[in-house]
Amino acid sequence: MCSMKVYQDAHCKDGELPDIKLEEGAVFLHGKCWEDICHAILEAHHLIYIVGWSIYHRVKLVREPTREVPHASLLTLRELLKYKSEEGVPVCMLVWDNKTSHNKFCIEIGGVMQTHDEETRKFFRYSSVICALSPRYARVRFFDLQTQDQ
Repeated sequence: MCSMKVYQDAHCKDGELPDIKLEEGAVFLHGKCWEDICHAILEAHHLIYIVGWSIYHRVKLVREPTREVPHASLLTLRELLKYKSEEGVPVCMLVWDNKTSHNKFCIEIGGVMQTHDEETRKFFRYSSVICALSPRYARVRFFDLQTQDQ
């Protein structure tokens, strides 16, 4: 069975969002996206696969816990993923490779979009977490240039 949960924002304090009335007088229960992601990762046993445009590995997932969080010291995404991979759960990340960011010849450039792609890749480089950067820019080929001129 497949399901989807809708969030107003990644993190909102309790009482910040207005009540949304649903059918038959029910009220929509606002979730906490980061906290739900944290619990899903902690409960994973077979595979953790994260794909994203901008994955900031230093993000603190749980800010104000509404339920008990095991391993409370592992609240950043990076520590949580390393912990799970060391437990034996395969952890794979596919991160957008920002063309304007690079880390070469001791020069670090964060890129126009500040997606933290190079920083994330570098952090997980020597860990059991697989972090791959995927280029998302079009490539111009010689054949395409020839056909456009004709």
